[in-house]
Amino acid sequence: MDLVISLLESVNAVAQGIGLLILSAVEFFVPTAKVSGDLPAPIGWLALVTAGLAVAEVVRKLTWVVVGVGWLLVTIRIVTGVVGR
Repeated sequence: MDLVISLLESVNAVAQGIGLLILSAVEFFVPTAKVSGDLPAPIGWLALVTAGLAVAEVVRKLTWVVVGVGWLLVTIRIVTGVVGR
């Protein structure tokens, strides 16, 4: 259980850092923006979830490519068996 808590604390620290980076970028581009001090963690978690979804989408597309290539190779194998080569 301590490992899980340690892992979550580490991920939360990363999310906090990402949130601070994003807010720093916002304040750099919009210097007059007044941002609440309790936003870094939620923004960071949202960024982590977004990144996770983007990775999952890439993996999903890559999986379909692998499946398609597999079916293509099976089809070629069957056709060459029927043709007698």
